[in-house]
Amino acid sequence: MVVVRDLLSASLPLLWIAGAFHTGADARRRFANVSARRFWTALAVLLPLVGAGVYLVVRPAETLEERRLRRRRVLYLEVAAGQRATVRATLPATAPAAPELQRKAAAG
Repeated sequence: MVVVRDLLSASLPLLWIAGAFHTGADARRRFANVSARRFWTALAVLLPLVGAGVYLVVRPAETLEERRLRRRRVLYLEVAAGQRATVRATLPATAPAAPELQRKAAAG
C-alpha cells in the first residue's frame, strides 16, 4: 500500500508537467494567435491533468501546417479544373507546382 502511494505521489507531478509541456507544444503547432497559446498553456499549468484534458477535447483538428497544405491543395485543384484564372496573385513565387499541373503541362 505504501509503495502504491509513493508511486502515485511521484508520478502525478510528472504527469502534470508532461501534460503542461505537451499542451504548450501542441498549441504552438495549432494556433497562430499567441494569446490562445498562452491561455491553453496556463490552463494546463493551473489545472493539473484537467487543463490538458480539456485542451485535448477542444483543440483544433488540424495544425497550421496541415491547414496551409490543405488550402494549397484546394487551390491547385481549382486551377487544374479551370475554376481560377490565375495562381500568381494567391501563391508565393517559390510555391512548388502541383503534380496535377505538371502532368497536364507535360501532356499538353
